[in-house]
Amino acid sequence: MTSEIVVTLISCSGGIIVGIVSVFVSKSIIAYRIEQLEEKVKKHNNLVERVYRLEYNDKAQWIKINETKGTIKEIREEMRK
Repeated sequence: MTSEIVVTLISCSGGIIVGIVSVFVSKSIIAYRIEQLEEKVKKHNNLVERVYRLEYNDKAQWIKINETKGTIKEIREEMRK
């Protein structure tokens, strides 16, 4: 009977050890994946900020172009007089 108890204790302890090791391994894999996703999110956010700045600069340039067109029209009208 004692050999059965020893075998049971060994198999239970083996199962517990395997369970604990698998939890740590999966935890490290999950942490790695989260870090990779964070890097992708940072890159995406950087891209969004850059596109926003480009759109803002584009809008400002169009405003300047329209102002210049207005100034050119005024100059042409004064030259016709």
